[in-house]
Amino acid sequence: MFKEVCNTLGINRIELAEKLGLSKTTIDAWSDKSRISKTAQVALELMLENHKLRSIIKNFQDGFTLLNSYNLEGNINTSSKDHNDLINRINHIF
Repeated sequence: MFKEVCNTLGINRIELAEKLGLSKTTIDAWSDKSRISKTAQVALELMLENHKLRSIIKNFQDGFTLLNSYNLEGNINTSSKDHNDLINRINHIF
């Protein structure tokens, strides 16, 4: 599991140890899966989930930026009440 976290986040074992407040020796010991505590396992799972959610949020933000730039170019009728409601809802989310 720790290898997946390192690969996904693009970090090495030392950086993972620093993020978790552990020694590199502890991370190295996790080569034996039975030595990973339940707490550490949950922390690793949460790190992966956090990374995934940040990626999803970034995709939404990029999409919103693209929509907003399209709107600023005058390609959408901004006088539409439905359009303004949609823009307000999207702004509320971000």
